[in-house]
Amino acid sequence: MLYIAKGERVVIFGPSGCGKVLIDGRVVSRPKEMVEEILKEVDLSGFEDKMPDRLSGGERQRVALARSLVPEPLSSFDEELNSRVRRVILNLHK
Repeated sequence: MLYIAKGERVVIFGPSGCGKVLIDGRVVSRPKEMVEEILKEVDLSGFEDKMPDRLSGGERQRVALARSLVPEPLSSFDEELNSRVRRVILNLHK
């Protein structure tokens, strides 16, 4: 198990399904628990069943942020774009 100290930045890359889901320094193994933790982090607990047209602009922005925090946020990109974005992320953390 990997623990990350508060304030540390860590980037974890790996193939889909290899178990790299981390939230708040803790490994999260169940998708439902992961979603609940991410929604809590962006102050959207209890909004799980709300339709997008029922969210304010700020809530929609937090949903976008939450979506970027889930595992494999780049998985919907084609291979070339995925590689470029990964390089950008790695360069940002150098």
